[in-house]
Amino acid sequence: MSFSSNHARYRRAATALLVLIASVSFVVPRANATVILFENPPQGAGVGTQWCDPCSSGFVGYRVWDSFVLNERSTLEFFRWIGLRTDPLTLGVDFEIANNPYGPAIFSAHFSSSDITMFGNTGNSSNIRRLTLPNIVLNAGTYWLTVHGPSNTEQHTWLGVFEPTGDNSLIQFGPDPNNPPLVLPRNEDAVFRLAGLVTPIPEPSTWVMIILGFAFMGWWAGGVKSRSASVH
Repeated sequence: MSFSSNHARYRRAATALLVLIASVSFVVPRANATVILFENPPQGAGVGTQWCDPCSSGFVGYRVWDSFVLNERSTLEFFRWIGLRTDPLTLGVDFEIANNPYGPAIFSAHFSSSDITMFGNTGNSSNIRRLTLPNIVLNAGTYWLTVHGPSNTEQHTWLGVFEPTGDNSLIQFGPDPNNPPLVLPRNEDAVFRLAGLVTPIPEPSTWVMIILGFAFMGWWAGGVKSRSASVH
């Protein structure tokens, strides 16, 4: 077999490989640009506003939890909430995600005051706070989250929207907020936003296409090599 014939075969194999790579790039879902994954309350919900009780104030520890829903597998990048500008925040905040309030943590971390970005005035002497999260990947489902001061000696507030028909947010408080003796449902939506990427998992049929494609390329390359060796 001539050099030019071998060269043509390898060139066709390379072209087929490039086509396969392009096909895989097309069928495998890609993360989109950062979008709002969940915003609480939804647009138009709630009547009037009021403050959630401080998550920590004086000698009584408060903790507010609220739920959020992800419709698709997502990567959480940012969390923002609203609180009073008079909050010192010198001790930073603790942020936690769980399947249920006070359940085993899916994610839990302390963020120092330098990790909190504060911007904008929302009225009522409040401002927006934002945390940059370490790319938390969660499947579609319902989860609960809380953000609170790490000590009951420093006030931390979380603005809520009044819901006269009731809501699923909770406030729990007592001398030890990690083991609260009193749990109350709130007629409030705690105001917050989660932003990040929608990161779907490829469908099983997609993986089959990919595997079969690479198997074909292996068979093709092996056949070309075998035929080339037999001629020489």
